[in-house]
Amino acid sequence: MIAIRADAVRHYLDWIASGRTKYVCQFHVEIHFPKTVTRKGSCFYKTGKEGIRRIDGVPSAEYSADRGQRLWLGLDGKVERG
Repeated sequence: MIAIRADAVRHYLDWIASGRTKYVCQFHVEIHFPKTVTRKGSCFYKTGKEGIRRIDGVPSAEYSADRGQRLWLGLDGKVERG
């Protein structure tokens, strides 16, 4: 398995979209988010929902706590309330 940094992938996608390339390649990046996230004393469990953050296109995963609290963890490490 080859690890690819998220910013490197974005760089290549921007480069391909710019029209400066002659060849188009297809690749698959597998992302594994942690099963749990601890935030402010609460333990959040991965719900299985994954998506793309609209504002900047970063892959994210949803987490839920026992009391119905939800949050989204981005691949960049940014946490947002859901």
